[in-house]
Amino acid sequence: MKPLEEKQEEERSEVDDLRGTLMSGGNLEEILDGNHVIMSTSVGSEYYVSILSFVDKDLLETGCSVLLNHKVHVVIGVLMDGTDPLVTVMKMEKAPQETYANTEGLDNQIQEIKEAVEFPLRNIS
Repeated sequence: MKPLEEKQEEERSEVDDLRGTLMSGGNLEEILDGNHVIMSTSVGSEYYVSILSFVDKDLLETGCSVLLNHKVHVVIGVLMDGTDPLVTVMKMEKAPQETYANTEGLDNQIQEIKEAVEFPLRNIS
């Protein structure tokens, strides 16, 4: 038997490994029991997954957003606010200061970008 401190250190290391890996977001579809749920991801897949012990189970309810460990498929957290993490990643915090005037000799390419990107965005029906 290992001393208690070594065991606790190993468990902390395992939790840190789980928290430090890639995560994906999803919606809780159904709570099956105190330790398992069915959740869906943004691509439409549904998974039967476990809930880690450190997740506050009182916050879990059908339709809430949860974080899923991408490697072992377990719920590792609950997203409290109503924002979609996939959308907030693409959110622009501040506008860039660069303009087309910062580039020289690329007049044809600038015109192509304006026609392909800016013109359709400005003329949405």
